[in-house]
Amino acid sequence: GTQKIEETRAGGMIGILLSGLFLTNTITLGILAMGAFFFTKNQEVLSILLATSFLPLTLSAVFGVYLIFYIFSQSVSPRPSVAGTAIFGITVIILTIIIHPRPFIDVNGSIDWDIPRVLAVPLSYLIFIPLGAQFIVFTHSFLQAKLREVKVLSSIMILVSLVAVLNIFMRFLLPEGVLPEFLRNLIFDVLFAVIGLIDLCVFLLPPAIFKQIFQRPNVGLKSIDHKQQSLPELLATHP
Repeated sequence: GTQKIEETRAGGMIGILLSGLFLTNTITLGILAMGAFFFTKNQEVLSILLATSFLPLTLSAVFGVYLIFYIFSQSVSPRPSVAGTAIFGITVIILTIIIHPRPFIDVNGSIDWDIPRVLAVPLSYLIFIPLGAQFIVFTHSFLQAKLREVKVLSSIMILVSLVAVLNIFMRFLLPEGVLPEFLRNLIFDVLFAVIGLIDLCVFLLPPAIFKQIFQRPNVGLKSIDHKQQSLPELLATHP
């Protein structure tokens, strides 16, 4: 009985942390998307929105670090790593304000965020933290999963994490001249939109929908309360 209660609590906490990770990711992408849709001709507003988006990005990194400790090493305090991650994120925000990028629309209609390499490198590392946490968590979920739905969804999120890492590497860390700048901007914008939609779906989409998509006899979902559980909770509590 006590063990079951502890497992339920742990699953609930993991669901909360995963939800926080995806929510902050969605807010980050939403802020950038708002700038791309409504303020393309206003460099100052775009610059402010760029710096502002790094706040939820920092929170996402904090959620990711805490989540890894919570799942894999509860005996070790996550506070130093969480604090270090938060300080690193705040440093990136301050650096962004000092450098003050001036985003603009290139000749092909894509946004060039005007991020110099001195900012692109630490920014990429900050983005890699929640992506790395996402990759580790869903790889663990895939390896431990018994339900087909969880395996499929975990594999999708593993792929999303890898594509996002490649997208960031290509846009900010790839040496200049390897790809034309307009092509890098275009690919980044397209993948950015697709990843944002997937993150939004993972945060909002009820598992009941996936039950219909992957439905098969004796799938073992009768014990899952689809009306109460978000998708992160499904992944957290039904490995």
